[in-house]
Amino acid sequence: MKIKIMFFFLLASSFVYAQDSLSHKNLVIVSFNTDMFNNQASKAMLMYSGMSYNEMVEFFNQSLIRYMDIKFRNHIKTYSLSIALTTNTTDNLYKIWSLQSYLLSPIPKTQKRNVDPSSFLATEKQPKGSKGELVQAINSLKGNFLDSKINDKKTFSKIFRKLYADYVLIINELDIKEDYSNPYSVGSNDYSRQLQVHFTLFDNRGNKITGNVATIEFSSQENNIKEIATKYFPMIADKIRYFIGDYIK
Repeated sequence: MKIKIMFFFLLASSFVYAQDSLSHKNLVIVSFNTDMFNNQASKAMLMYSGMSYNEMVEFFNQSLIRYMDIKFRNHIKTYSLSIALTTNTTDNLYKIWSLQSYLLSPIPKTQKRNVDPSSFLATEKQPKGSKGELVQAINSLKGNFLDSKINDKKTFSKIFRKLYADYVLIINELDIKEDYSNPYSVGSNDYSRQLQVHFTLFDNRGNKITGNVATIEFSSQENNIKEIATKYFPMIADKIRYFIGDYIK
């Protein structure tokens, strides 16, 4: 099976386009809206890494897509990578985001054993300052993930049929949560964090196929943004590939 992938970058935003030249199945991956980013460790990471907030969001967004490409390629023989900056791509990306609305859905029962949302999933979102970061509560809504639906399927279908897509994987949100539930760990300044990526897989008509959240835990001692992406994004990409693999064969 051969897959063709093309990247389209817009600041912190991207598409991945994958074409299966044998089965003629194409997958487009749409990166998260930059407002759908929550990092409760932003202060520590920015101080350590010397990045601005926007640079951090852009780096995480592009790194996630890049490692997804690498992991998909390793398992499904991806080939041919290209990068394009086009007005048409930019317009399509914002148009896709405008077609979405977000909701909380239960993690599929058959996949609950493969992820551990534990106490990190969110209940409410509120804008914080001018950075677009979202505030989310911990220890609520266990067993759910941030799902999305398409409100205008006609427009959605028109966009992705032009891209020859059979499937569309939308990254709904990227979160980094801090677990303050253990006072001993918090007191020692070595507590758990959790990286979450919420996603929904659609067909090219905007009908939902499946969705889930991929999670990885790491220590609060790790504040190097580049090292976090290098170390943990491949693991997240592996989980996402595993979750959707049976649906895009």
